[in-house]
Amino acid sequence: MTTLLCLTALLLTAGQDPAPGERTIPGAPQARAEEQLLIAYAVGDLTGANELAQLPPLPESASGLSEARALLDRYEERLVHLTRVETAATDLADVIRSYMKPRFDKGRQELRVSGRDKLILFASAAQHEWVEGFLEQQRQRTEFIECSVLIVSVPQGSLAQAGFDRPSNTFSSNAEFRAALAKLERIRDFERLQSPLIATRPRQKGTVSIVEQIPYVKDYNVEIVQPGDVMVADPEIAIAHEGIVLETRAVPLDPGRFGIDVDVHHSRVERPIPTKEIQLTGASSPVTISQPQVTEVEMHSRVVLAPGASVLFVTPDPATDRDWVVTLTLVRTLAASPR
Repeated sequence: MTTLLCLTALLLTAGQDPAPGERTIPGAPQARAEEQLLIAYAVGDLTGANELAQLPPLPESASGLSEARALLDRYEERLVHLTRVETAATDLADVIRSYMKPRFDKGRQELRVSGRDKLILFASAAQHEWVEGFLEQQRQRTEFIECSVLIVSVPQGSLAQAGFDRPSNTFSSNAEFRAALAKLERIRDFERLQSPLIATRPRQKGTVSIVEQIPYVKDYNVEIVQPGDVMVADPEIAIAHEGIVLETRAVPLDPGRFGIDVDVHHSRVERPIPTKEIQLTGASSPVTISQPQVTEVEMHSRVVLAPGASVLFVTPDPATDRDWVVTLTLVRTLAASPR
């Protein structure tokens, strides 16, 4: 709450009256709010809407059951394609709001998706100039972006002792990152969990997960079977997930920098899993179901990196006395083969 209040006050400074004692010149021209412009941008080539529009229309009837089933499958595929395009348009608008320079002001400005192939922006001339350059970057940059991820676990409190006293740390060179990694590896009970490479196209999301699936009996379905009207209690099995999921997205901003969105979600299932006895209608004795309690922690971060730079994030494990450490290095870009 304090951060929001401070930000609001900062945004309002430019429109406030002069402070007591501040000199003003009578008749001098006063600063006016910058003019806002409404411009529509065609982005169908970036969202896939242009490709979707070129697909031939599907038939509206079928002559038999097999043909009808095949047609329904094609309609489902088309719906998946449509959903993908809508998601791409929404994600593109979200990226622009996040990285726009000057910063996007949602109280005074507007950015909307229109018809899956257009973005309509009400903003200043400087912001429109940035958007034009940004969209041109997205059209030019089709290569794969390769990121190296390292996930480790260390005892709580040990990171501060090793010199990592902030929740996130950036390193501009590989030498700086290697020195930091050497400090991590010297921590007692250091545990390396995973170190994959992620290669994605611009704005495409990549996922790394270390998840254990824990099956449990959620409920029972009662059925009466023959002969003899015998009641059978069929257990309903559900899955609880425990572990860490990392999602990344790399966005070209200019020829030498990339915006990196990082979302970390980790969960822990309480042990032992609580259970409860329930009485089924018509059953002679109660049955037991499980009611897992899951603690979840999420972290969202956005950084700007050049190739070779790294970022390190620290979050507590939700149910143990250890910390998760996630590092991400923007390794390089790889030329994409023609589509």
